[in-house]
Amino acid sequence: MLNNKNNYQAIHFITSLNIGGAEGALYNYLKNTNSANLVVCLLDVGFYGKKLNTESNHKVIALNFTKSIFKNIFQVHKIYKIIKNNNCSKIYCWMYHSCF
Repeated sequence: MLNNKNNYQAIHFITSLNIGGAEGALYNYLKNTNSANLVVCLLDVGFYGKKLNTESNHKVIALNFTKSIFKNIFQVHKIYKIIKNNNCSKIYCWMYHSCF
């Protein structure tokens, strides 16, 4: 996944990047930012995530959480690895779903 040390300005956690208010605000913020950011979507990449991956220097990844508690345990471990393996000083959570 993201095993090497990367220098992102920040990591943004969000439920998904489908069309919506908070999603659009994050997209507009990142579109106007020059420094590289990592966006972690808990569900799927969505409409804005696909645009960010192709149009910018930001990286968008999806963890694809499901309703299965057992599969999600592995996803929580991936979140730990993402934070540990990326050299950034800021972590932002968008919407209360992603702030767990």
